[in-house]
Amino acid sequence: MDDRLNSLIDFIDISDKVIDIGTDHAYVPIALAKRGNTKLLATDVHENALNIAISNIKYNGLENVILTKLSDGLDNIDTSLYDTLVIAGMGGKTIINILNKDRLKLECINKLVIESNDSLPIVRESITNLGYKLKREKVTHVGNHYYVTMEFLKGKSILSEEVKLLGIFNKSNREYYEYLLNYYNDLLSKVPSNLTDRISEINLNIKYLNEYINNI
Repeated sequence: MDDRLNSLIDFIDISDKVIDIGTDHAYVPIALAKRGNTKLLATDVHENALNIAISNIKYNGLENVILTKLSDGLDNIDTSLYDTLVIAGMGGKTIINILNKDRLKLECINKLVIESNDSLPIVRESITNLGYKLKREKVTHVGNHYYVTMEFLKGKSILSEEVKLLGIFNKSNREYYEYLLNYYNDLLSKVPSNLTDRISEINLNIKYLNEYINNI
């Protein structure tokens, strides 16, 4: 497994009862089972992907540890048997739609481990509004991409603007902050002058990024 998937596992405790939504090849639940987690459910909306996951689970002799389910998000899932959700490798809108579709299914879920392909500020804000507190984040650089893994624990909190936009400050993330700063400076040079709201949004990101970098 690459560092991106390992970062998901780092946020899971051995006692956590985990549903991996959009499991794809089931690499995460297989790794968790080998580590010692005993309550695991791997789900996917795509039958072909789930069949590959089932084959991988059987190959590793873990079919008695990892259950599987064909499901669109949490539609066919009894969440009362679990306390942790892993959702990774999807767009932010898809992740939020899954969590918002039936909020009653989140009542017993104490931990969310999220890795969104995009829209990180929206994901942070939306999950905070669902009654979870952003506890930790980890930035992983794989190839040409940066991946941000986020851990949310149940509890009310107020998300500051800078954390919503850029995540929890971490001195080890300097390279990532500099990457974002270059991205937003380049983007600012390309935005039409009449899009004042967008320009203000970009400038706010640049302001907070400079503050983050200066504090390292």
